Amino acid sequence: MEHSWHPGEHLLRNSSNSYRSYGSDTDLPTASPVVLCNYLDKQNPNGVLSLKQWKKRWFMLDRATLTYSKSESGDPIKMISLLNIKNAVYTRDGQFEVLTNLFMDNRKPRTFYLKADSSEMAQAWVHSINVNTTLFKHASDPTPTRDQVLRDQDRVVTRL
Repeated sequence: MEHSWHPGEHLLRNSSNSYRSYGSDTDLPTASPVVLCNYLDKQNPNGVLSLKQWKKRWFMLDRATLTYSKSESGDPIKMISLLNIKNAVYTRDGQFEVLTNLFMDNRKPRTFYLKADSSEMAQAWVHSINVNTTLFKHASDPTPTRDQVLRDQDRVVTRL
C-alpha cells in the first residue's frame, strides 16, 4: 500500500505492512524511538585533492544505532552507537550533518555529511536521529531487548 509522505508527518509500518500516520512530532509515541531506513548520499571524507565524492548508501536508524551499508541487503560498513552521536543538524538543500564523538586519524571529530532526496526527508532524518539519541542516552538500560528489536523491525518509515 503506497502512502504519500508530507513534511512533519511520520509514517510507521506495522506487521501487516499497512501504515499509520502521525500528523506531527507531538503525536508520536513519546516512549518509542523512530525507525528509519532509506538510501542517502554520504560524502567520502577522504576525497582526492579536496574532491569529496558522494556515494549512495543504505542507512538504517533504530533505537540504538545508525548503520549504513552499500545496499539494502549488504553487510554493514559502519554501525554507530547513538551514544557516540552528539546531534544531527540540517544544513541546506536536503543536506545534513551528523556530529559524533568518534575521531578520525587527524584527531578531529568525525562528522558525517549526508544528503537526502528532499529537504523534507533530510529534516525527518535530523529530527529522528536527535529524538532517538536523546531517548537512548536517557534510557535506564540502553541495551535493547530482543522484543524491542523485533518491534522496531515492524516500525519503519516508508522509503520515498
